[in-house]
Order: sequence, then C-alpha cells, then structure tokens
Amino acid sequence: MMLYLLLLLIVGYVSTGLSLGERALKRIKSDRANSTYWRVGSAVAGVLIVSLLARIPWVGTWVALVALLAGIGALVMQIWTACKSRASTLQT
Repeated sequence: MMLYLLLLLIVGYVSTGLSLGERALKRIKSDRANSTYWRVGSAVAGVLIVSLLARIPWVGTWVALVALLAGIGALVMQIWTACKSRASTLQT
C-alpha cells in the first residue's frame, strides 16, 4: 500500500511540472506547441522549475506540498471525467 502512495505522490509531483511546462510553452511559443521536441523540453523545464522551487528554504516545503496536491487533484479530475463520459456513453 505504501508503494502505491509513493507512486501517487511522484506522479502528482511530476504532473504538476508537466502542466506548468505545457502552459508556459503555449504562452511563449504557441506556434511550436505541437512539436514533440518543444513539448518534451517544456516538460523537462517545468519539472526542473518545480523541483528547484521546492529546494528554497521555508517556502520550498509549501511549494512541494501544493505541487503534490495540485497534481493529484488534476489526475483525479481527469479520471473522474473519463469515468463520467464512459458511463454516459454506455447508457445511450
């Protein structure tokens, strides 16, 4: 059970970095947002930024906590939406 919790925390942390990188790419270079290389680079940069911010004394703990909660929340919302759309498709 603890392994699943650890994996969930890691995935939540990384998904926040991915989201941050994706949003930054769309804002800065929207014409290159569909390029695989730019998307991978922005994902790496987003995770790097979150991890660097998490290393700041005193504030870093809160940044890491918010990143974990936001990432897990985003994953739960995606799963919830997918389940709802699948249930509505099966009912019709």
